[in-house]
Amino acid sequence: MNGRKIQQAALIAMIMCLVVFGFEGWTAAEERASQFKWPTELIASVSEVGGSEHGAWSALAPILEQSAGMKVRVIPESVFTVRMVSTLKGRAIGVTASHHQITRYYEGVSGAELSAEKLPSRVFWAMFDTFSVYYTTADSPVKGIYDLKQTKGMKIGTCTGNPSIEDRMRTALPAFLGMTHEDAEKHFTYVPFGNPNMFFNGPTDDKSDVAYIITSSSTGFQIASHPKGIRILDLPRSDKEAWKRYTAATLGGDLPGKVDYGFKQSIGKEGFRQYKVMVTSPATDQELIYQLTKWLYDPQNYDRYKGLTSSLERTKTDLLLEFIKASALPIADGTIRYLKEIGKWSADDDKRNKKNIEIMDKWVKGWQTASTAAKDKGIKIDYKNEAWIKLWRDTTATTPHFEWGL
Repeated sequence: MNGRKIQQAALIAMIMCLVVFGFEGWTAAEERASQFKWPTELIASVSEVGGSEHGAWSALAPILEQSAGMKVRVIPESVFTVRMVSTLKGRAIGVTASHHQITRYYEGVSGAELSAEKLPSRVFWAMFDTFSVYYTTADSPVKGIYDLKQTKGMKIGTCTGNPSIEDRMRTALPAFLGMTHEDAEKHFTYVPFGNPNMFFNGPTDDKSDVAYIITSSSTGFQIASHPKGIRILDLPRSDKEAWKRYTAATLGGDLPGKVDYGFKQSIGKEGFRQYKVMVTSPATDQELIYQLTKWLYDPQNYDRYKGLTSSLERTKTDLLLEFIKASALPIADGTIRYLKEIGKWSADDDKRNKKNIEIMDKWVKGWQTASTAAKDKGIKIDYKNEAWIKLWRDTTATTPHFEWGL
């Protein structure tokens, strides 16, 4: 055999190796996809009836049923920790939640979060998001958020029946301004309201100087059209140190964001953002998660369901990608597979995801250690039991917190 024929034979052999081995993963993936069959039933565990998560899934279910030829059941459960644990034990394919509820559940911050069993989870769908902005009236002497620190006695609204509003106004907002909770109690005059709606309307009702509003809510549009006029108080994303303090105070509940939907005055302003996501167990069939992710983000399917609720308009791949950049939560393997296929999963994403898994695993391990110790010592695992709370806190004292990106 001469040299030319040897080269040709080597080239053919190399091509054959590529065909057999180099494309083996692609062939296997194609074979799995061609053989995939939707299950006879799919269950989604969502928030209470009337909530935005329940509304979105109730609207989506008939479209998915028709497309996939399976029954889709939407099961509402108002107590988040109950639906989280039951889903991760296999009751449903996924559970809906605000992003920060999930990290609070793992860290056992308060209430039922303290005694709920910790099991690993993965995000597979960023459903939608909401923006909120701080505001005052147009005639207020407060021109920007930092002015609040300069003038003593400003009336800051709170809501006695809503812990998240209380914490945000008494702790997080002062933290953004570089003030401690104790400093704020002396500096501001806090005005308690009986319900969230009264709190939101505080400035336009002349009962407080500052509150915040959700830009896409009916209340937000109502306040924005008030005859007094309103002024948005930006939380500049460029002030990274302020945002670090703020997100720490809200346990990652509020992430920085520039408003791109809501009432007119809010567009382009800088406030805080929250995501509604859906998580599953890593033990869930990831071929099913891949197919469901692919279905949800398919442009033709999106066109069919986007107009069913205002929140579903937000369900786009870009929203998922934005969430991933900030997320402290691991992403499901099936979703990663889809993102790799469309060229939207990077080495940095992979690095962040592995770190998020490591942190989650440590909290799950912490639960296993603490719950075993509780059993051995005869300590009842109950969020009202001080002995359990102490054991949980001591066991997880050095466990790293989930890290949300800014």
